[in-house]
Amino acid sequence: MSRVEVIRAQCAQLSHCSMLFHLILLVLIATYTAIASEFPERECCDPIYPIPEPTSRAPSAPTPTGRS
Repeated sequence: MSRVEVIRAQCAQLSHCSMLFHLILLVLIATYTAIASEFPERECCDPIYPIPEPTSRAPSAPTPTGRS
């Protein structure tokens, strides 16, 4: 083999390694972004318990009806 052929063979091997490296990198980035939270700033502030419903549906202030 001539020196040029050896260099071309090495470049071909490197390009396959480079493609493999980029593929692994892409998979890792995709996995990391899939695991990341959509709203990271809200994780600390979300209530643990549900907000209680009012016990009655009547308004807290009486509604004037026009009669005395």
